[in-house]
Amino acid sequence: GSRSAQGVSVHWWRYSIRVENLNPDEPVTLRERHWRIFSLSGTLETVRGKGVVGQEPRLSKEYPAFQYSSHISLSASSGHMWGTFKMEKDDGTFIEVRIPPFNLEYLMNFSYLYRHKLIVRQFHTSSPRHVHPLIWIFLKPALKGVAWLTGRSARKWYRGLPAEKRPIFFQHLNRHKYKYFTIIGAIGSTFGV
Repeated sequence: GSRSAQGVSVHWWRYSIRVENLNPDEPVTLRERHWRIFSLSGTLETVRGKGVVGQEPRLSKEYPAFQYSSHISLSASSGHMWGTFKMEKDDGTFIEVRIPPFNLEYLMNFSYLYRHKLIVRQFHTSSPRHVHPLIWIFLKPALKGVAWLTGRSARKWYRGLPAEKRPIFFQHLNRHKYKYFTIIGAIGSTFGV
């Protein structure tokens, strides 16, 4: 979400992390977290602390996974974060588990949509300008409807495809995926507006 106070915007995200011990015969305990948070305003923040959400979960054969949710705020409408968890084995040695970067994107951030080939303004006859956020009240359900209709007919078509043609079909899709994303976005925008 987003909130403005005294002319300063603050954007909030809620994220969920699931940690799983893929070798439960060697139990580990999550001792520390280390987060790096980059905001598109140019700031890089480091957060360190004991455990996660006030706990130091032990991942063993009985409880091989632990999941938690937390939140983060940035002054910019997008950014990303990554980090590490420091895990302690029963013998007292430590291992670091890397957390790959994940995006923090504000849903009404149109630059995110432009980067992903869903350029709404190109399908209007008026001069290029940003679409008002309220248009999403109408556009989002229409896009979901188009996706449902095309997905349903695509599944029927795929089931009828001979087994030896399926790998060729996927190679073609992979080669031309951006063109198809643009076409699907254009269809959704046309029917949604």
